[in-house]
Amino acid sequence: MQNLNSILLEGVVADDAIRYMENPGVAVYFHLRSVRVSKKSATSEVTESLDILVMAPDALAELWHNELSPGDGVRVIGQLAQDSQGAIYVHAAHIEKRPTRH
Repeated sequence: MQNLNSILLEGVVADDAIRYMENPGVAVYFHLRSVRVSKKSATSEVTESLDILVMAPDALAELWHNELSPGDGVRVIGQLAQDSQGAIYVHAAHIEKRPTRH
């Protein structure tokens, strides 16, 4: 039943939000911004933006900490997790760069 906690996110790396940590283990933290535009009527649009914290651990962190830049299109596959203060983030299992949509 591990698939019940799987999540796939696509978006862009938010501005200057990439942090590389080595204590207690190696990890990269960044915010993934997902923007959705929907038409409210024929003449108006509604834009929704959501920033999600992503944590890439261990070997994934070593691979991506110099490769991610603000504005990069990214697809993340992982699991939802919660820190000791109750904040929810995505624990990444797979990251790939994607072309950004304009």
